[in-house]
Amino acid sequence: MEEHNGIKFGIFGVIVLIIAIGGFVLMRQSEDIGKDNTTNKEVENKRKDIRIDKDKDYIYFSDYEVYEEKLDIDFEKVNINFKDDNNIAKTLNDENASFKAGIKKENDEEDAPYDKLSYAQYSKYEIYTYGDYVSLLVKYYTFTNEDFISFTSSKAYVFNINDGSLVSNDELMKAYDINTVNINAKIKDFVEGQDLLKEGEKLDADASVNASSGNNLVLYVDKLGNLNASILVKSDKKDYNDNVILN
Repeated sequence: MEEHNGIKFGIFGVIVLIIAIGGFVLMRQSEDIGKDNTTNKEVENKRKDIRIDKDKDYIYFSDYEVYEEKLDIDFEKVNINFKDDNNIAKTLNDENASFKAGIKKENDEEDAPYDKLSYAQYSKYEIYTYGDYVSLLVKYYTFTNEDFISFTSSKAYVFNINDGSLVSNDELMKAYDINTVNINAKIKDFVEGQDLLKEGEKLDADASVNASSGNNLVLYVDKLGNLNASILVKSDKKDYNDNVILN
């Protein structure tokens, strides 16, 4: 009986020890997480706020104008809320003015839809903020009667919110420890994977890489801190846009 009680006591002691060790590990992990959160908050508090209007985001839009609601065609003014040494806002707003001036309404068909719209170019904007980066992704589209809506290209402006400077593709690749060879391989793998899911449509992975590399490489940082490439996917049906997470 004493031997049996001894075994029970030993097992109980082992269980208590495991619980104690587990509690200690969880406590240390909680302390580390707390330290990380404190560190992140300290970094945010120490960062110089370069915004001109402290009540608005680093990049924001105004003068929103819906042109054709059913086609999701609209125009808006881009405002960069810090010193814009590269005149990015002016460049984009001048583009918009040119697009609006180039709209054509030459559809003479009876009961022509979309207010007889026959041709339009327009852009769509996406903003992502993470850490030291704010990314402005611009996607370009064209509407015609023949092809309806087609994605044509994209570009990205990535700013360092500590000083407002533009971050180049080379700087992003260095920060994320990746090179163009790796990027091209990831784009090719992504398109080949998408091709397997398509029915009645064939995607060209090599052509997609060629269309999305070199001077056409569009990199940006999303809201989760991932480095992304905005790519043109080449298809035997209709080319389209997609995004590839690179890290």
